[in-house]
Amino acid sequence: MPFVLTVIQHIIGAALDGTFDRTETLALCKPILKSAIVFTELVGLQGENNEQTTEPLPKTPRTGYNQAAPQTAPQKKQPKWATIQPDRIVTLFDQCIKCSWDDLLMQLSLKLASAIDNFKAAEFRTLWIPFLHSLITVLESNHIPLTTPRYQQIACAILETYIQKGVGKEPPASDPGYAVPPVVCFCSLCTRVNEFLSSDGMTQDFICSPTDLRHLHAQLLRSRSPCNVRERPSNEPGKIILTVSKPRLANPSQDTWQKKFRTAQDDIAAFPQDKLKLLLGEEYDQITEMRQLKLSAMLPTPLQMASLVQRPASSNAQAQTQPAAHAGVKRPADRSHWY
Repeated sequence: MPFVLTVIQHIIGAALDGTFDRTETLALCKPILKSAIVFTELVGLQGENNEQTTEPLPKTPRTGYNQAAPQTAPQKKQPKWATIQPDRIVTLFDQCIKCSWDDLLMQLSLKLASAIDNFKAAEFRTLWIPFLHSLITVLESNHIPLTTPRYQQIACAILETYIQKGVGKEPPASDPGYAVPPVVCFCSLCTRVNEFLSSDGMTQDFICSPTDLRHLHAQLLRSRSPCNVRERPSNEPGKIILTVSKPRLANPSQDTWQKKFRTAQDDIAAFPQDKLKLLLGEEYDQITEMRQLKLSAMLPTPLQMASLVQRPASSNAQAQTQPAAHAGVKRPADRSHWY
């Protein structure tokens, strides 16, 4: 079907530039193009620089020592004519606009909208980000306002899904899977220290005697604990306050996330920002700044915490009957009102 779509696009292009009779050719091509849009698959496409790689099939085991091992036949790459390139997709919009085929524009937009959630992360940078660049050019060349709701919704959905799948939520700065080894002692002080080491806290104070201090230092040295111990005087006579702190080990996934975040920033910054602001409308700040991905966006602010504490009983009862809204978690988009 992509091959048929490409042929029809060439015929429509010839009709628009006067090579073929415009009226008869467009009347013939429109029903074919409508069927091609219906049967064209928009999920799993490839961009020009996104070669599809496939793993080789497992080798068949030998049945005897004198039998040669069968060779695995290499899988053929998907031919280029079977894929839809970004320029082909945006050409559909261009030709439908030039032909005033609003019904096909709606059909194509709905087709794209229903497939956005199923796009793979790798497809956005090679297929759909270039598509948006070309779409802006097509809309301007046909004098279509960038504030048209149909194209605003498509652009917002593509970029929102890109940053959700291509970047994702920010991971913790410290490694959550790191466990501090416990001390090998079961005295009162060491038991309390081990309870702290197995908890989620990072710092805790303990009141002990100078003898207990030397004992704890010896146990931490024996278990090769990376914890830091600081002491300061206590108000109680003969007692010392020990502050035991766990090390903060960097989370490896944090570096990976930062790279993805900067890449998405560069991709968004490559758009003409004045035009992108028109195309994204009210969603411009949230999408370009990617606020919903950051850890700080998932934590309630002091003002939100105060409102929760001071909320009247009637509000609490009403809140129990409604699903909770979690900070930083975006509700599924309702795209039924687009068109």
